[in-house]
Amino acid sequence: MPMAVAEDTEDGVELPLKGLGWHHVLVEVISTDGLKRLVSVGVLALHLQRTEDRKHFCYLVQGAGPIDVGHLRTAGNEVMQLVWREMPEDTEGYGAVIYLPNSTLVQGRNRLFSEVATRFPRTEFEYLIFMDEDAELKETLNFGMNTGNAWRTFERYLLEWRPAVGVPSYDYYFHVDTKEEVQTIFNFDQIVVAYHWETWPVLLPYTELFDDQSWWYCGSVQNVLCFAFFNNHRLMFNAVRVHRGTPFQIPTGWIASALTNVSVLAELPLEEPS
Repeated sequence: MPMAVAEDTEDGVELPLKGLGWHHVLVEVISTDGLKRLVSVGVLALHLQRTEDRKHFCYLVQGAGPIDVGHLRTAGNEVMQLVWREMPEDTEGYGAVIYLPNSTLVQGRNRLFSEVATRFPRTEFEYLIFMDEDAELKETLNFGMNTGNAWRTFERYLLEWRPAVGVPSYDYYFHVDTKEEVQTIFNFDQIVVAYHWETWPVLLPYTELFDDQSWWYCGSVQNVLCFAFFNNHRLMFNAVRVHRGTPFQIPTGWIASALTNVSVLAELPLEEPS
C-alpha cells in the first residue's frame, strides 16, 4: 500500500530497487531559518508499482566450477552460478554462469547479489538462496511437510513460515532439537542460507572488511546482525539437513598446502586457523 503523498508534490523520480520491482520516489523539502540556521525537513514517500514477474526463489550458487542445477530450477525459480577457479569452454546446460577468477567467498556472493538486479531488473524475488556448489540436501525427519524432494521441501518450509533468514539443519550443529520441526538458530552456516527480501538492506551485501583476516568473519557479522535485527525470525528447519559433498578445506590449510618455503609456513597460525 502506498504511503500518503502531499497533493502539491510535483516532481517524481523513478528508479529500480534491487529485486523489489520499480518504485516512484516523491520528495518534498520544507526549509526554515528559525534559529539563524537552515533546517531542512525531507518527506519521502514511496509508491510501490508491482511488477508482473514475481518469483519466490533465486538460487545463487558459488563454486570452483559450474554444476548441473536441474535439481534447483523450476518454473517459479531462477538460478545463477559463479565460478572462481576455471571456466569451461562449453557452459551450455549450466544456465547463467559468471566467472570471477580467484575471488573469495564474500566477493563471489556479493557479485551474485549485484547480478540479481542486473539480470532480473523487473523480477521480484521473495528469497535469495545462497549456497555452495557441493551442498547436498536430504530429508531426514518428517513432520508432514515432506515432498520427496529435499529442495522442494526446504522451499515449502520457507513459504509456510516466511522467516527473515531460513536454513536447513546441519550434521555439525550440536543444538539440533530433533523433536522440534522448526527452531531458532544463532550461529548458522553459510553453506545454504535463504534471505527474505526485507532483510537485504541490512544483511546484503556481505561485508568484505575482514576478508584479509578470515573468510569466516563475514558469517560472524551476519550472525550478529541477524541477532540484532531479526532475532526471532532466523529459523532452522529440522526436516531437511544439508551435507557437504566434498571435504571442507579452510583457507589457511589451503594456503599451507601450496607453500614450499618452510620459514613462511612456520608463521601461519595453524593451531587456530581461519
